[in-house]
Amino acid sequence: MMKNRNICLGVLLILLGILWFLQNLNILDFEWSYFLDAIFDLWPLILIGMGIHLLVKNKMVKRMVWILFVLILVGYSFFLQGNLPIKIPDQIYQNQVYSSELQYL
Repeated sequence: MMKNRNICLGVLLILLGILWFLQNLNILDFEWSYFLDAIFDLWPLILIGMGIHLLVKNKMVKRMVWILFVLILVGYSFFLQGNLPIKIPDQIYQNQVYSSELQYL
């Protein structure tokens, strides 16, 4: 019988391999530097996840916490890269800048 740790590690390696493969085929535009930036920005979440992992006895909850962490990490790295399907128009920011400049005229 396989240990749960081996299953989780195997799934993680498969997902990383799929991401890498899709990037090599130019299906997915993803730069790993943004992923590393996301890790450095969200490192407190690692501590929170480790704390929850130590406190919670339910293995399913532990897995869900780490899966949620990885999804947040990948989503945030896409956000840093600007590849989210939801784009914030630049006009919103530009209109605020112009209106603040007009106040002083």
